[in-house]
Amino acid sequence: MLKANKKALHIAILSGALLLAGCGDEDLAATNGSPVETVKYNHIGITANYDDSTVTLFDADTMAVTHAAIALSGAAPSAITLSTDNKTAYVSNSGSDDISIIDLISGTEMGVIGLSGDAPGRSIIAPDGYLYVTFGNSSFIAKVDIVATTPAEVDTFEPSTVGLSASNAIVATPDGQSLYAAFDGGEGDSLVKFDVALGDEVDAFSTDSVGDLEIDSNGILYVLPSYADDTLYRFDTNSDEFADEVELTYSDLEMNDLHLYNGTLFAAVNAEGDSGGVAEVSATFDPNSYAYDSDDDSDYDVALGFNFNFLGTDYSEVSMNSNGVVSFGGYVSYGEGLNYITGFTPNNEDLDSRHIFNYSSRVANDYVVFQWLTNTYDGNENVNAFTSFEVVLYRNGQARFDYLLSGPDAIEEDDGSSYGVGDEEEMVNLRDTLDSPFSIERKSYLWDPATPNTMTEVPFAWEGTGIHFNPAILSGEGGGGYVSGVGASDDHIFMTTLHNYNGDDVNAVVVYDRDTMLPLDTPIAVGAEPCAIAIAKIVVE
Repeated sequence: MLKANKKALHIAILSGALLLAGCGDEDLAATNGSPVETVKYNHIGITANYDDSTVTLFDADTMAVTHAAIALSGAAPSAITLSTDNKTAYVSNSGSDDISIIDLISGTEMGVIGLSGDAPGRSIIAPDGYLYVTFGNSSFIAKVDIVATTPAEVDTFEPSTVGLSASNAIVATPDGQSLYAAFDGGEGDSLVKFDVALGDEVDAFSTDSVGDLEIDSNGILYVLPSYADDTLYRFDTNSDEFADEVELTYSDLEMNDLHLYNGTLFAAVNAEGDSGGVAEVSATFDPNSYAYDSDDDSDYDVALGFNFNFLGTDYSEVSMNSNGVVSFGGYVSYGEGLNYITGFTPNNEDLDSRHIFNYSSRVANDYVVFQWLTNTYDGNENVNAFTSFEVVLYRNGQARFDYLLSGPDAIEEDDGSSYGVGDEEEMVNLRDTLDSPFSIERKSYLWDPATPNTMTEVPFAWEGTGIHFNPAILSGEGGGGYVSGVGASDDHIFMTTLHNYNGDDVNAVVVYDRDTMLPLDTPIAVGAEPCAIAIAKIVVE
């Protein structure tokens, strides 16, 4: 557990979202009435393929692979950093202790930078223009001059804290005066602060093992633990104090990669090494209006903030349970018929909200959202059995069911229970008209108390609770994918997947459309064991 001034915010997981603008997308800029200037961008994706020592380049707008396997001079590439103009990638080769310089426009390796440390990993380009590199088996940071005619390592920063054995993540403060790097070993793993001008450690903060770090323009540092701990921590570099924490999901997790894009955080999250996806924390997330649980056969009460009139009775509180029921009559076990339910049940199946899954609520002024990002019970931790849906209760007495996505294996676990609206008698049985709830995708249905025995299809909408989960759904019999890295553009989310739930190699990038919130039909095939990804946004000149 991280130690210092921290205020628990208790936030849950709903993994997924990313940012950048697609080919043909435009940014419009105008100042003081001057003509509007149109800026166009292309996007290039790059993966570091550990097993075959290659990188793959693809068009991140069309998803077409442009360079399937660029052979590197080094071995076992494990991390990628983009230049400030996004035209060059610096790829850390952990097996040969060097960095490959990749021209993303031509798709060629332009050179190699030798390093003094063992197993280089994540790196950053700080405001001073230098590249700072971490090492998996060395307890220092390398400073690299990348603008010199012959790029080379020029210095090392070593922590003064005794016993630290390796560094695995690094960020620079917006003013460029400080670096924060995560180190393993010693009496406790440490987040070490370096003075950039002096190259010396100036402070250290005790942490659990860190999976990755990110920092925003206000100097708020996000600390992602690597194993077991399900919490994302926020550290204020302006005061050097831990500010609060966000609980991403249940427990026994592997969290590999953290990506911050336009205020939205994306974390690669996996359940005990089997399968996973990307947890997304919205830039507009409000912890004060959010609650959640991550358990099986459980429930919690939600204060609505207004009176909801259900068939002549006012309710100010409801019970939300893990199996898809919002009830005015307390907990209802899954599979109970609608004549046992007083309230709304958009699913009513045996669902499992443990591991990387959960159910959550968000209270707004005139409505409350109840959201399930969950799995079928027999699906265990296989994200191909994932399902996502929500209920929105409005102050005016209406309710809306929204169905987003179910994985291909979810419908196999359908128990055939009735679902819809009940008042200790069946009022609206959606199974009669829609069949399985796991077969409904991007559909919304409105219940109006004026016509209590019907629900009407309306244009699809998704309110969400501020945290979302995008599962690495894969086709075939092997189940969902294990996610090693995450990248983003304005239009898409990208996640590198190493293997499926059964352990078979996949070597692909699963892509989500951020508008539809659905995965594309076909993942992008890349090299063997893609353990890192970056999406370059390049101005079209």
